Amino acid sequence: MQGVKLITCILDEKLSHPIMEYLHEQKKIIRINKFSARGISYIGHLDVRQMDVISVVVREEEAQEVFEFLFHEGKIDRAHGGMIFQEKLGRCTLYELPNL
Repeated sequence: MQGVKLITCILDEKLSHPIMEYLHEQKKIIRINKFSARGISYIGHLDVRQMDVISVVVREEEAQEVFEFLFHEGKIDRAHGGMIFQEKLGRCTLYELPNL
């Protein structure tokens, strides 16, 4: 499969599940991975937070829409909201769930 992008979003752990449900149910995206991570930052005070990291593989033509959705629904634009980035994948294997 060519013409795909990987979008990675680090966001508040409380937001990841509804976002993943929406991508699966409404956008029919099944190429999603999530794991939890803990990080420390220091901006005036020590801040230790539990965050989730979501990785989504999307076709190039849907990348902008999914990126914007993750940015807004993941509340990345607020202070300490997280981080999001996108990269082009050279190739990936098509993965589809069978109809049972």
